[in-house]
Amino acid sequence: ADQGISIQASIFRFKPRPRPESLPRHLSEADAQRLEQHLLERLGNPDAKGRLENACCFVLAHTGLRAGECLDLCLQDLDLPGRRLRVREGKGLRDRVVYLSDTACRALQLYLSGAPRPTQAILFTFADGRPISYQWLYEHTLAVAEEAGLTGVTPHRLRHTLGRSFGRLVTAS
Repeated sequence: ADQGISIQASIFRFKPRPRPESLPRHLSEADAQRLEQHLLERLGNPDAKGRLENACCFVLAHTGLRAGECLDLCLQDLDLPGRRLRVREGKGLRDRVVYLSDTACRALQLYLSGAPRPTQAILFTFADGRPISYQWLYEHTLAVAEEAGLTGVTPHRLRHTLGRSFGRLVTAS
């Protein structure tokens, strides 16, 4: 501008900081414990749908996976003896390993205790072998949390809850 070159006015616009309600939301510690307790009480559910819901919820809550990463998991990505999952081509097309809690391993063992599957099969499927969808995962995460008396619990909110819990652990040490 000092040299007489015209500058578009849009270059001087600034983006406002996000409002607090648009920042990532996590569950409070009490709500996270309430959901965890409810999931533990459901763990012995003999129903195939219940076992699928439990396995998905524990994997999401205990690993911090994105919903899309959870949906893309194959049976070959699961290492139950090593208590880990391999996430292939996650965000940024990067592979990574995430570790499973004892409870997530137990939920996965119960879920997989049905019919044998080929190792290249999608991990989370209905009884007829069709893979679950994002919409199903989203709706059933909400429904399981509502059973525990919590509202607005989504797969991504579980991710932020784990991140918040991990952040507290790191800063405390």
